Amino acid sequence: MADATDTPAAQAPAAESLWLETAALCQRLTISRSTLCRWRQRRVLRQGVHWVRKNPAAPRSDHLWHLDHCREVIAARRWFPASALSPSSPEQAP
Repeated sequence: MADATDTPAAQAPAAESLWLETAALCQRLTISRSTLCRWRQRRVLRQGVHWVRKNPAAPRSDHLWHLDHCREVIAARRWFPASALSPSSPEQAP
């Protein structure tokens, strides 16, 4: 007799688990809420790809974040800090 955990639904991760609320995402990725907000404002994390509004009709709605997409961006940011990505221009030196 088949065990209840052998069903495809039990083996596959739930699609809802990819989308997390802000506090849960910050905890999973070990980043602060302010860092997440700053990256959203700077469009490092883009709407529709990395985050969506819980209520699209409300402009001040809470956000849901895609765990895997955010994890990829944050891993890349940790590998290449912002200071290393911006070219230093000799014209700006005094």
